[in-house]
Amino acid sequence: RLARLPAPARELLRAASVFGQSFWPAALARAMPSHDKGQPPDELLQLLLEREWLTLARRARFAGQTELNFRHALIREAAYALLDEDARRLTHRGAAEWLEEAGERDAAVLAEHWEIAGELSRASVCFQRAAQQALESNDLSATLALAERATSCGASGVTLAHVRVLQAEAHNWRAEHERARELGEEAMALFEAHEVDETHTADWTHAVELVTWACADLGRADEVERLGREVLTHVKGNRSGLAAVALAHIVPHQLTVGNLSVASAIMDILNEPAAGLIAQDPATAAMLEFARGSYARAHSRHAVSLHHYERAAAHAADTGNDRLLLTLHASSAAQREAVGDYEQAEKHLLVAADAISRLGVQDATLLANFGLVRLGLGQVAAADELLRAGLRLSTERGERRLQCYCRACLGRVLLLSGQADAAETEARAALAISEGFPTGEAYASAVLACALLAQARTAEAEAAARRAFGVVERGGVEDGEAFARLSFAEALDANGRSSEACDAISSAAEHLLARAAGLDEELRRKFLTRVPENARTLQLASEWGCDIGGRVVS
Repeated sequence: RLARLPAPARELLRAASVFGQSFWPAALARAMPSHDKGQPPDELLQLLLEREWLTLARRARFAGQTELNFRHALIREAAYALLDEDARRLTHRGAAEWLEEAGERDAAVLAEHWEIAGELSRASVCFQRAAQQALESNDLSATLALAERATSCGASGVTLAHVRVLQAEAHNWRAEHERARELGEEAMALFEAHEVDETHTADWTHAVELVTWACADLGRADEVERLGREVLTHVKGNRSGLAAVALAHIVPHQLTVGNLSVASAIMDILNEPAAGLIAQDPATAAMLEFARGSYARAHSRHAVSLHHYERAAAHAADTGNDRLLLTLHASSAAQREAVGDYEQAEKHLLVAADAISRLGVQDATLLANFGLVRLGLGQVAAADELLRAGLRLSTERGERRLQCYCRACLGRVLLLSGQADAAETEARAALAISEGFPTGEAYASAVLACALLAQARTAEAEAAARRAFGVVERGGVEDGEAFARLSFAEALDANGRSSEACDAISSAAEHLLARAAGLDEELRRKFLTRVPENARTLQLASEWGCDIGGRVVS
């Protein structure tokens, strides 16, 4: 049928075909190399509309432009097949130029045109932007595919650095942390190779954040600390939004491996008055509140942590950023679980689970958190199943920190099930991989102490409990502080050191009451009565008649 059309009409359809199923008459003059650059050929368009080769779109994609559609995809494909290689390059170049001027927002569309036109440098920049758009839409697979297209088009310099950042973030979300570390380090080097201005410093900080994330989950505590100190040296005076978000992300990773001094120094920067100027964007404000909440949580300031996490969630609610929602609600759930508010913790976890399902990934942390909530609700069998699932997933991925935590928590479940020997096995396995993870070390040591006490191996239990207590005393333990203090007191008592045991339980009770300060009445009740180690601590302090500073236990 195309052959029966006049030659000018065929040329028009060929030019229109490069845009896809829809096109705009005003674009044809740019896309038709042999045509006069003046007015589009209205007469030919009218002919093609009358003969039903084309249809008029009800709504135009670009304001002020008429939009037409090919009536059938086969017509468009046949017209496109008539373009030889040279004509195809020239036509796509014209299409790309017109679309850019018209305000095309889909960078992937522009990238495709520039790539076919042979303008690979421009294509690589557009593919990088398209990968960014895909990440912002929470499509990790598309992010990686488009980033690879940018690389294939010869992305270099700062453009390649941005591509590597996008790849590193996507791989981190997929728990492919070793690959994320490699890509993030390449991005750091590329940014460092260019003149360091405020923008590049912020971009470099983002790359550092992604490498820090990867190293933290891989259990490389020394690298996490080194990166933290390096970033503090580089960000002097930089108050851009990107730098603030990256720094806020770095804080919890530093806390996870026990680097309180580095985390504190970063918080000093984030809490400066200037930080308020960059917190107008909801996502940035959410991350600043998240960092504050995480810092308070690491110092067992439960009321302060909950306050900041709630503010973070409020800022993030309308961002549509599933990655941010997952981060915030998973952390809020962990804090709610820590104070015995298991019902609210579960609600936060369900929001996080919805977000992660849209991302199309699995998360071992979420499985572990669900397990702990089930444990708090007395559903021991469900807790066991969830923690084992988290352990399998983290083991497959080489996430040493999560393996350690899942094993320690599983040991706690086994203790409650009366399986002291199996609990000992899990606790020892957790301790074997706990280096650089103080929370895991303290929790696993306390579980081991309790397992040994259950087997009447009191001397070994005291050694394990002293290890747990020592880690807690150094600070930075996010979860399990009360459990470690309780196990220490019980181990001392089992070894006949009644006076030391009373002192230990008194100190543990005082810490509990201090941690309860600021919680509302209902949360305070839950914290002191529903969390087993807290209730047991206060019970023993009362039964042993220990001095707890004159404060009434209620």
